[in-house]
Amino acid sequence: MAPGELLHGRWIKLGNQAGTVEVLDRAALTESAGEHPLFNGVHRLTITGIASPPTVEESDSTMSLQSAGVEAHFRDATIDRRAQRIVVHLRP
Repeated sequence: MAPGELLHGRWIKLGNQAGTVEVLDRAALTESAGEHPLFNGVHRLTITGIASPPTVEESDSTMSLQSAGVEAHFRDATIDRRAQRIVVHLRP
């Protein structure tokens, strides 16, 4: 792993004013936004190996994403879908 990366093997829950994401019973890799891998914020969360496409619901100002072991709810976010990859971008 690269400096600032941390592999979470069982559970992680992240949140801020934009929303929350929780990953349970699956691996998730975080990339830090600062010197400490978690305390300075997380720049990126990567989850792989999801067997079926997640359910994504979008409205004017909110989005929800659910799949086996993954649940996310955000305000003012955009979703970029590319083949088997889903990227959620939080607005600054």
